[in-house]
Amino acid sequence: MVVAGGILNRLNVSIFGHWSYYGPVYFPSWMEIVLSLALFSIGIVIFIVAVKYLPVFPKEEPAPQLEVVLEPAGVVPETVRA
Repeated sequence: MVVAGGILNRLNVSIFGHWSYYGPVYFPSWMEIVLSLALFSIGIVIFIVAVKYLPVFPKEEPAPQLEVVLEPAGVVPETVRA
């Protein structure tokens, strides 16, 4: 709670205390919002293409299949097969 109080105190000084000096509150136009979303989307598409066509993540190979041979109790196998 002490940390939250310190954060709110800083916000009070840096943001709320200056509102009367700034005049109207800025809100981005629709073109700025669309441009930001477009740049973000292009970044996601570039990442997807990079992961698909570049060796970013190594391919996993399946584990080798082992043959299980069951012998009767007390019998020693002649050879061991892997």
